[in-house]
Amino acid sequence: MNNSEGTDREEEPRQKKTSSGLGKDFAPVEPATQEQLERAEHTIEKRMSAFERATIRLTKIGVFVGILTFIIFAGQLYEMYEAGTQTDKLIGAADALARTASQQAQAAKSTATAAADQAKFARSFADSAIKMNFGIANAVGKLNLQATAANRLSKDTESANNNILEADRPWMGASISVANFDVGKKTTFTTYFTNSGKRPARVDLTAMRENLYPRFPADPDREYIFDTTPSTNIVVPGQPVISIQSLTDPLTQMQMSLLTSGQLTYFIFGKIEYRDIRTNESYWTHVCLRYMPKMKTDTDNGFRNCAKYNDAK
Repeated sequence: MNNSEGTDREEEPRQKKTSSGLGKDFAPVEPATQEQLERAEHTIEKRMSAFERATIRLTKIGVFVGILTFIIFAGQLYEMYEAGTQTDKLIGAADALARTASQQAQAAKSTATAAADQAKFARSFADSAIKMNFGIANAVGKLNLQATAANRLSKDTESANNNILEADRPWMGASISVANFDVGKKTTFTTYFTNSGKRPARVDLTAMRENLYPRFPADPDREYIFDTTPSTNIVVPGQPVISIQSLTDPLTQMQMSLLTSGQLTYFIFGKIEYRDIRTNESYWTHVCLRYMPKMKTDTDNGFRNCAKYNDAK
């Protein structure tokens, strides 16, 4: 205990001395030089304890860590602020897109409604058109029936008129008679045309042709020979037209033998062409006979009608 008191007594003068020394050394009589400052700092550092130096170092480190932490927090706060700004922008863009989509959806809905209305109108128009077409078809069908009936009536009337005209038209019948058809005789052919109709006929042509043929000619009309221009005349109902023609040479035995053997056939053609004096409609009559030796007797000259060319219009 005494030692501690002695020590304290020894320390007090030292402290006083030190204080007086410090006050004497650093008296602000004149500005300290750089050397004096470095020497004073070195003296202070030597006088500081290890604990004090460690505390200062820790304080510096704490200050540095605090500053670094502040910088990091500030950076994070800035990033959070920027992220918030970007988020706000994204939210705004999303809202704008949502509004645009809503507007487009509304426009699409309006378009769909308009399309539905147009489709409804089109269906209504189509139904009306179908009804109109059905009505038109019925009307056309009735008109067709009426037209068919009128056409039939017209045809019936025309046919009746034609029948009346045909019934009253001139009809020229024809026949041929043969005389002296034998060897050594001059045969005579007489053609009769008689108007058996109800109106007069204007005769434009009468013709007759006879000859021996190996077969029936393909076109008898080409067999006629006209030396002069045919004459015309009017033949009233019931009036006959007679044409007589005789062979210039008698029939020979050789000709008769050819006819009898069937190598040749004797054909006689006659025709008359005439017109209705009222309608000027053209008509004609053909007549044809052929010799058949087996049919010849004392009272039968052996001539019969041909299978062809006995016709009329």
